Amino acid sequence: MKVAYLQTIGGISGDMFLASLMHVGVDVTRLNYDLNQLGVGRIKITSKQNSHIGFSGLISKIEYENHNWKARNFQDFISIVEKSTLSNNVKRKSIEIFQNLEIAENVAHKGQGSKFHLHELGTLDTLIDVVGVILSFEQLGITQVFSGALPINSGTISTKHGLMPATSPATSALLTQSNAPVFQPDLPEAILNSIGEIITPTGTAILTTIATFEKPLITAEKFGYGFGHKQVNGYLNLLTTWIGSVNPDSRKQLLLIETNIDNMSSEIIGFIQERLFAIGVNDVWTTPIYMKKNRPGIILSVLLDKDLESQVIEMIYNETTTLGLRMQTVLRDQLIREILPIESEFGKIDVKLKYFENKLVSFHPEYEDCKIAANKFNKPYQYIYDSVLKQAKEFFKNNYNLS
Repeated sequence: MKVAYLQTIGGISGDMFLASLMHVGVDVTRLNYDLNQLGVGRIKITSKQNSHIGFSGLISKIEYENHNWKARNFQDFISIVEKSTLSNNVKRKSIEIFQNLEIAENVAHKGQGSKFHLHELGTLDTLIDVVGVILSFEQLGITQVFSGALPINSGTISTKHGLMPATSPATSALLTQSNAPVFQPDLPEAILNSIGEIITPTGTAILTTIATFEKPLITAEKFGYGFGHKQVNGYLNLLTTWIGSVNPDSRKQLLLIETNIDNMSSEIIGFIQERLFAIGVNDVWTTPIYMKKNRPGIILSVLLDKDLESQVIEMIYNETTTLGLRMQTVLRDQLIREILPIESEFGKIDVKLKYFENKLVSFHPEYEDCKIAANKFNKPYQYIYDSVLKQAKEFFKNNYNLS
């Protein structure tokens, strides 16, 4: 499986995304041809070499004829993508990015929705950045994108309204709605204030929509550097994209913690399960057993990433009566999955897709969405589920060549 891993320590933006992908080997002539299928005038992406403190990569630039074009709202972007001759996969992912951007801007503008007018995000650059990145990944044959944590700047920027946080409200909304991991760069305050915005709304929207925030073990084949336009001493405005394949022998390692309990009520066990899920463990379950003196009990099992080990151990000791734990490292093999929203007669319902060896093998509507729709429309759950499943089958038959 061919994958991409993004190292975002130096920030991320749409132009940095494109530059790193061009440096890694995207055919720019083919990319420009595909972008011109959008029908918004002649488009040309170019790049130039750039070097900074020992790193050499590319800076991207977008040239187009229709300089006065301006999107009033995100539906303008979506309409252009829908009317284009691009592949269904590119259309679907691009539209999802614009929808996530709209949700974030709606939060930032306090519920104005499509009534507010776009400013910087309303230019052709935003359209080309989003569609160009998706086209590039399709051209490279990337089936999954991974990323490290995103840097957020705690510094400030000076605007006509006074000092403002360097991280924009839209970017903050995108990070929270996607639960993306973030970190604060260990830089002096003077440098943070001079850098300004490290991650842009467009770059953040693209990444949080298409990427999984994990660090897989991959066999690296090539890499590309994409520079931003900030040149600040002590800071490298650089995005690194690694291309490689997942090693089939390097399945993800998780930690399994278990303990036997025979003297606690099921109500308290349920409460503990909720608290464990709240801190981010992968799974929690119980298994009924018989213990000493034929007392009925349970095995409490918790599957987690190793970085949660100390938190989970502390919680189990504090919340249960156990005196000891068993711990072992386990390997988990996991298929690629994807969430695709389907517009049904009951509103938007998420459908979970399952892939095996890069082929779509099954899908099913999400339980929570069907439950909400069943309550809202006073319909049986099974009726909602079957209706959405039928609609999904037709959609995938037409767009994924399923028989």
